[in-house]
Amino acid sequence: MKKKVLKTQAVYESQSGPVVAEQIDEVLAEFGVRQKVVAITVDNAPIWMWLLEQITDEDFRRAEDFISLMRMLYTSTLCVSSDKSSTCGQIIPILQKLKTHLTIKEEDSTFVATVKEKFWGDLSKRYQDHDIMAFLEEATLMDPRFKGKLSTDEVWERLKAAALREMLGEEDAVPVEAQERHVVKKPRVSALEEFFAEDDKELRRSLIQKQKTAPTILENIRNELSVYRGLLPIPTSEDPAHWWW
Repeated sequence: MKKKVLKTQAVYESQSGPVVAEQIDEVLAEFGVRQKVVAITVDNAPIWMWLLEQITDEDFRRAEDFISLMRMLYTSTLCVSSDKSSTCGQIIPILQKLKTHLTIKEEDSTFVATVKEKFWGDLSKRYQDHDIMAFLEEATLMDPRFKGKLSTDEVWERLKAAALREMLGEEDAVPVEAQERHVVKKPRVSALEEFFAEDDKELRRSLIQKQKTAPTILENIRNELSVYRGLLPIPTSEDPAHWWW
């Protein structure tokens, strides 16, 4: 709309308020929004020309530096607000990249250093709650895209303990009293079972012996976590939920 008004010949011929208002009114009519009230009472063109003349090369450089700094912050906002596969595991990796981006360097100007200090001073105060941070750390390791972003063994130990609790949860959920009250009825033995009774008994002995030498639940969890840690992270373009399935 603005481009259409500015390229109109009448605007070049006269910058008076009534002429500009008339041209804008035509544009509003064309776009079907004439109910908007347009009022131009003063001619601002000379004022804007004077303001533009006051802009220095330093002002332009600062504007470019500011846009460069803000571009990554803007993209990080899109990552967690409009991304189709956003997860909690993104938060810590995003903060890590922003910390690197906003770290003050020797070659930074005073303006850039000040902006970096202000923004990181605010971001660094986020997610200070211990429980929330613990949750985000575990979510990061469980995201196959970012599991390599944290190298602390303490978080892996928490995941191992959580997996062990979940594996044992079903057994622990059944009260001992209920188990004692449960009477198992002896099933009727078929003719085939009776005929191969000795063979089945020997098979059960072999299975029991194998179970004794089989890895424990804790060992299985350790092995699976070790395999998972050894896998390369997947690209951020892939869906982590689909990877787990």
